[in-house]
Amino acid sequence: MLNFHSTLTRKDFLKGIGLAGAGLGAASAVTP
Repeated sequence: MLNFHSTLTRKDFLKGIGLAGAGLGAASAVTP
């Protein structure tokens, strides 16, 4: 059970990092 929770947390963590990276990329692409 702990391993499953850890995997779920890691997936959410990676998803959050991906969203943050995409947001930063879009912001840097829009601003000159």
